[in-house]
Amino acid sequence: MSGNRRTALRGVRWVALATTGVLSLGLVQIVTSSSASAASEVRRVTGTSARSVGAKTLTVQCPNGWTATGGFASTDAPAGVHIDQIWPRDRVVEIHATPLPTVTANWRITGGAICVADTADIQYVQSPPKTLTRSVDHDRRYGAEIFADCPSGKELIGFGATAVGARLAGVQPIGPGSPYTWDPSDADYLHGVTALAKSYAAGSATVTVRSMAVCANRGHGAKIQFTEVYNPTALKNTTVSCPAGTQAHAVGTIIMYPNHYEEMTDFSFALIESFDSAADTTAGVWARRRPDNIPVEKWLLATYGLCA
Repeated sequence: MSGNRRTALRGVRWVALATTGVLSLGLVQIVTSSSASAASEVRRVTGTSARSVGAKTLTVQCPNGWTATGGFASTDAPAGVHIDQIWPRDRVVEIHATPLPTVTANWRITGGAICVADTADIQYVQSPPKTLTRSVDHDRRYGAEIFADCPSGKELIGFGATAVGARLAGVQPIGPGSPYTWDPSDADYLHGVTALAKSYAAGSATVTVRSMAVCANRGHGAKIQFTEVYNPTALKNTTVSCPAGTQAHAVGTIIMYPNHYEEMTDFSFALIESFDSAADTTAGVWARRRPDNIPVEKWLLATYGLCA
């Protein structure tokens, strides 16, 4: 994996938003609560965006006294719309989705925020933006990757990522039990997240990606539940369940093709259609190869569920 994971990052505890209520046009919010234990109680706030054809953002806000660790999102669009941002920060989760030019019907985002009780030790660490142009990565073999790491003494309890002008190809927690990652620290606890974005035929010539780590004092015992599927199916899903007594705090993924086949052609690439964690104890991802009517080698879709 890329040496970008060594990038120095800045850690901030963001100033709490002064606004209350609904932040996005046409949004209806519903709050649900689960109480596996006082320490692990999670609330999920769901919302729905307005309908339109183009790219859009859905903003969902946790209740007073709660803060966001991750999010989930899907659309009711036909094939060709991809989720390229799940961005938790304080009480808010911002979700963004972008359609391919072939999408002409109105569609909307349905998604939400995963919220935990707001305590003084929770800290949001945002990576600097990583930008890459096709003139540098002309065969789209590697994409742009960036790492956000928790400060010393803190562990990962949530995460997010955003890709601009690109498709999100990976959001991976870093630490034990997280395959297809490289951790130079050899830490025995989860402590960071890496985000990977790649250009595609309908995207921009310049790709920008950022990652967000949600951190708290060690002791939460966050663990990764992981699964993968590797086959030529055009539309696929991978879902994990959290162990008894824990709940899903964030959802991650990685998409990989063999021998860089995906990156070296505009004729086949995979788009993330949903990050699913509407239920307390499950985390899943749906992705679709585009176009879906041509022969292709097997490709891999994996899900990382961060449970605590």
